[in-house]
Amino acid sequence: MRVRTVAVMAGMTLAASLLEAGPAAAVPPSVYYTKPLVTALEAGTATCPGSDQWFEDKAANIGWTYTNGGHACVEVFYGVRNVAQSCDFFFYVPYNHATGIVRFKIKTGAGFGRPRTEDSAPGEGIGVDEEPRTGWWYIGTGNKVVGISFTDANGQPFRSKKIGWGTDPEHGIKQVCDTKPNSLG
Repeated sequence: MRVRTVAVMAGMTLAASLLEAGPAAAVPPSVYYTKPLVTALEAGTATCPGSDQWFEDKAANIGWTYTNGGHACVEVFYGVRNVAQSCDFFFYVPYNHATGIVRFKIKTGAGFGRPRTEDSAPGEGIGVDEEPRTGWWYIGTGNKVVGISFTDANGQPFRSKKIGWGTDPEHGIKQVCDTKPNSLG
C-alpha cells in the first residue's frame, strides 16, 4: 500500500510541475475608444457651398456630411493612442446617415497593414463602403499609429451620398492592442 501511495503522490507532483511550467496565462488585449474631432476646412465657397459642412443627429450620437467629389470641405480626425505593440483598428459605421465610401488616411511612425477590398486602391486610403454595413468594421493593423482621418473628398459625386460617423468615444475608432502574456519569472 505504501508503494502505491508514493507512486500516486509522485504522479500528482509531476502533474503539478507540468502545470506550473505550461504556457503563461494570456492577458486580455487592451482596448481604447476614441471620439472624432471634426473640422470644417472650408465653407461658403463654390466648392463648399453653404455655411454648414457637417451635421449632427444628437439623439443618435451621429455626425455626417455629404460626399464632395475630389475637394475636401470637412475632415474627421481621431487622435488614437500611440503604442508600440500591434493594434487592430475598427471604425464604427452608424445605422443612419451612412451611405458613402469612407477613405481613411493613417498617420503612423511604423507600418500599417490594410485589408485589400473593392473599396480601396493603392494611394487612395483604406476604403469602407458604409451603405451595406453597420457597426464595427476592421480597417487595418499597425503599431505606432498616431492618427486616423478622412474627409468628404472620397471621389463620389457632390452630395450623392452621406458619410456618417459616431460622435462619442464608444462609437468612434476602436483600437485593440496585443499584450504580452504574464511571465512566470
